[in-house]
Amino acid sequence: MLADCDGIAPVPLQRPPVCVCCFNQSALLAQKIAKTLALPVWQDMLIRRRSTLPQTSLNANERARNVRDAFAVKPKLAQTMQ
Repeated sequence: MLADCDGIAPVPLQRPPVCVCCFNQSALLAQKIAKTLALPVWQDMLIRRRSTLPQTSLNANERARNVRDAFAVKPKLAQTMQ
């Protein structure tokens, strides 16, 4: 699944979880995966467009619906990717 990836972009967290736990687990996972695959990590590629519910109590369909359109590539980066 990751064989054709050019890099890894962590999912931005909502503000409260970052403050409470003092780290971004998405960024930590991205760094480990990127190091294993010798890929760059694009820390600031994505933005959170809206808040989402916690995923833990949702089924697969609800999770997909919960994050649909919640994230986007930063506008300046999106322009350069076209």
